[in-house]
Amino acid sequence: ISSEAALRGARASAALDGADWELEEVRRRTDFGSEPEARTVGGALRLSAEAGQLLSVWGQSPLRVLARLHVVAEAR
Repeated sequence: ISSEAALRGARASAALDGADWELEEVRRRTDFGSEPEARTVGGALRLSAEAGQLLSVWGQSPLRVLARLHVVAEAR
């Protein structure tokens, strides 16, 4: 259930930034680096995957977490 929620959340985040893909398209794709919308969706998926791992760090160093999320979102 949590992976489905993360996938839907990432899709919704990408949609807010203009990459409004159907959920099935997000599930089907394996390449998220070829076009601007694909990069947006890929970044949202990477952020969703990374965010849960950084919760324990947030209390001590929120700026470190934000910097890490920025790097993850821009990675290709």
